[in-house]
Amino acid sequence: MASSSQVMAWYFNAQATEAIAILRGIQFSKDCGLSPCYVKSDAEVVVRWINESSHLDSLCGAILADIILISSEMIGLCFNYIPRQANQVAQLLAKNALLLTDDRFWMEEYPCCVTRMVTCLCSVFSVCFVSSYLY
Repeated sequence: MASSSQVMAWYFNAQATEAIAILRGIQFSKDCGLSPCYVKSDAEVVVRWINESSHLDSLCGAILADIILISSEMIGLCFNYIPRQANQVAQLLAKNALLLTDDRFWMEEYPCCVTRMVTCLCSVFSVCFVSSYLY
């Protein structure tokens, strides 16, 4: 239904980078009115921290707190871990973002880099958004 490739201007550790990807993804979903929304991430530790509302005093605590706050405002939002191999669309979007100088957003269409893969997946699954960053 919607996708994005977003550029990060700063370098963060792996957990903070994944948390920012999730935060930007749910902000985008909220702005697009996509609800319920299922966040599927290969960042198992970050997904666990969000689901447990823990590590709010860590280096990425403010990001986690923002995720928890926004998720409390969205009906049906849930966070699940999936292995990186099962998250190929997000990986292609992340690789595409490395080539960009500005953020890109798509509504009811797909970026060229993932069109074939999304078309195949749509016949099997219903996906609201996928979000990931390469680091």
